[in-house]
Amino acid sequence: MATVRLSLWDFLGTIPDPRSSSGRRFSLQSVLGIVIAGILAGRNSIRSIARWASHLTDDDLKLLCINRKKAPTQTTMHEVLSRLDPGSVEKAFSSWFETFLEKRELLRMAIDGKTPKGSQTHEYPALHLLAAYCVDIYSVIMQISVDSKKNEISAAKEMLFDIPLEGKFITGDAIFCQKEICNLILKNRGDYIFIVKNNQKQLIADIKTVFRKHSFPCILNQKIQTESVNIEKNHGRIENL
Repeated sequence: MATVRLSLWDFLGTIPDPRSSSGRRFSLQSVLGIVIAGILAGRNSIRSIARWASHLTDDDLKLLCINRKKAPTQTTMHEVLSRLDPGSVEKAFSSWFETFLEKRELLRMAIDGKTPKGSQTHEYPALHLLAAYCVDIYSVIMQISVDSKKNEISAAKEMLFDIPLEGKFITGDAIFCQKEICNLILKNRGDYIFIVKNNQKQLIADIKTVFRKHSFPCILNQKIQTESVNIEKNHGRIENL
């Protein structure tokens, strides 16, 4: 029997609507569908998305289950987005992405922190996120915010706990080279490669010892490089590892 893969539209329908049913003109699915379509069309603000949506035809709107003659307004979009539960939205998107992971024997995922451009305003600090990017499907499969009460290490453990890790290959920066993170991945039958720096002094010393004492067939006649230079051009610093 063929397995039917649910679409993103189906998972949008699992997000609880925070609005009262009284006087509701557009379903939550339709509002979120308009917002996502507007972003894919290159709009990056609620105002520009609403302006773009106002030019959609009746047939376009029907594809998003809108049978009215006009799209949701900027006010409606703002009201919906400001009242949504972020956890429910993340869960819906993560569940959708997991449908791409279940049947793949090995998928490569990179975890990394980022601060979205333009997220800082005079009222709010910059938003810092930790994301899991799947190389095989060219998409972020999960991301969580890293607030002042936790760091990327604790956020990584929380995020990896919710990702099906069996058969997955996890990569990341030196900050994630932690015993608890590595054990979590291995316990769930995944694998990993993390950069090792001086945050793990004993481990990096052991690695250097192994490379000094052992010969490898592919480099028998070559001098082993024990020092490398990592040039962080974007951040204006040079690190000697």
